Amino acid sequence: MPRLFAVIGNRSDFSRRVLAGAVGNASVSGAGGASLAWGIGMHDGGEVLLKRRPIDERPCIEVRSLFSDARAEVLVGQVRRPEVGANCTENTQPFRYRQWLYAQTGTLAAIQSIRGELFANLPEFLKSVIAGQTDGELFFATALSFLRDQSLLDMGASATSIGDALRSCSRLCASLAEQTGASPLPMNHLMADPDRVVALVERPGAYVRAFTAASDFEECLDDVDELRRRAVDFSRLQFFAFASDFDEPPAHHAWRPVPPGTAVVMTRKGIELLA
Repeated sequence: MPRLFAVIGNRSDFSRRVLAGAVGNASVSGAGGASLAWGIGMHDGGEVLLKRRPIDERPCIEVRSLFSDARAEVLVGQVRRPEVGANCTENTQPFRYRQWLYAQTGTLAAIQSIRGELFANLPEFLKSVIAGQTDGELFFATALSFLRDQSLLDMGASATSIGDALRSCSRLCASLAEQTGASPLPMNHLMADPDRVVALVERPGAYVRAFTAASDFEECLDDVDELRRRAVDFSRLQFFAFASDFDEPPAHHAWRPVPPGTAVVMTRKGIELLA
């Protein structure tokens, strides 16, 4: 099963600690000896960084190990057994276009049948940046085209407009799939820029959590963490996390479930759920 996660906050050296606390000891195993693929995308100090591994031969991957050296105020990640396209970097999530990052769980219904029409409807400049063969990259480009139609691709996109673009793209893909006789498949989507993370939740098993109290951050530090030796003012820290598609619900009571059909907006100030 794939795993999807994101965090946004106001101190780049704390994001990996918050995510480690968020995912706990969760791991992913390659069924039947199948290899896994994973990647993380990060915004930090005006830079956009990608770290992707299309083939990881470890039989079991501890999710928290993927971002053990990450520094970012915004981080989006995914780990999964590849289902669409060859095992190569171009097909490994997250995908990036300029300041935008995107990752998903699930697979578009009837993707082989609807791929051609989705691609044909893209503007030429978005066609030219599709490097792989996955449904995820095609969905991402289509969502970007909806932002472009509103002149919001480069700047000015609100969280609501990003959520609307994801919803519009999902409805389009569902309609095309139904025309082939296939039933739409629920997916979870994450899209991020330097200032926000927006998730469209279509399947159960998604959760959000705020890290704002000193106790939230204390539990993210182990006994030998270097930050325990510094005078860290936890009252100035604010982080917000999203996680979905894990085998077990998060154990901590502070995690809130997100109902399917909800758009999640996370900024450095808080979390908003939009029905």
